[in-house]
Amino acid sequence: LHISNGDTVNKKLSAKKNRLTAMLAAKKPTAEMLDEIFLTALARYPSQKEKTEFTKLFDEAPEKERRVVLEDIFWSVMSSREFLFNH
Repeated sequence: LHISNGDTVNKKLSAKKNRLTAMLAAKKPTAEMLDEIFLTALARYPSQKEKTEFTKLFDEAPEKERRVVLEDIFWSVMSSREFLFNH
């Protein structure tokens, strides 16, 4: 419940000095950022479907909203059943 409703994960994702900030500052390609998120949280690469859907979400977001979209993607992976029950 804390992952879904608590603010600990959201605070960590929105922190100024974290992995997401580094990825965006390095201007990594979307696919590479998704790979890093999935490897970090689930110890696997995203499926083609996941990669396609998340890439579309991120790439279609306005530039100033991409940070929030990336936080949302990471949160959705960390709140997935796979993460909750396997990790």
